[in-house]
Amino acid sequence: MVVKIEKKKYYIPTTWREVTCGKFQELILAKDIFDKIQVLTGISRQTAEQLDWQSIQILQAALNFTNDFTMLDGVKVYPKELETFDISKQPSHTILAVQGVFKKSKEQTDDDFIAHLYAGVDMLNIYINEAKKTQEIEVDIYNEPITDWYGTMCFFLSKWVAFSLDTVIYQITNQANTNSKQGLRTYLSSLPIWQSVNRLWKNTSKA
Repeated sequence: MVVKIEKKKYYIPTTWREVTCGKFQELILAKDIFDKIQVLTGISRQTAEQLDWQSIQILQAALNFTNDFTMLDGVKVYPKELETFDISKQPSHTILAVQGVFKKSKEQTDDDFIAHLYAGVDMLNIYINEAKKTQEIEVDIYNEPITDWYGTMCFFLSKWVAFSLDTVIYQITNQANTNSKQGLRTYLSSLPIWQSVNRLWKNTSKA
């Protein structure tokens, strides 16, 4: 979809397929329709705020798909090669980098679900860059369609949170008995951070 404003043409995405991972990351932090318009179309917030109400309604209708993350459920597929992926066996510098990503995401928003989505894109970038050291991969994750990577992102997020959960349990209950460990796992699994990832991971399958 293309619109013309003050003799300048702007492309308006109407499906998730047209949204890159980088734009997706910016989009989920958008606070209102003007932020969304600026992120996804390149129309500045200042210009958008000067448009008439009918024009805003047209743009809002076109971008309405961004209000429903469940529309991405149909693309929750991850490569079967990742089936045996084990975060605990990754280089320590990679794990530290991912920890930094999550810290950064919490500085962006207090919403656990949004924070995990935001961190997920940067996490993908970290693992892809690590893979480039041993494989011929020509991918700039921030310019890739979110629909191509959403499933893999959810996979890494679930693995990371499970790893973090096990790490916390080990640190706290290293000397505790099995029943104590199970009780702590049950408690920690009920926390918002785990519920957020379960929400992402639902209906995801391998390719």
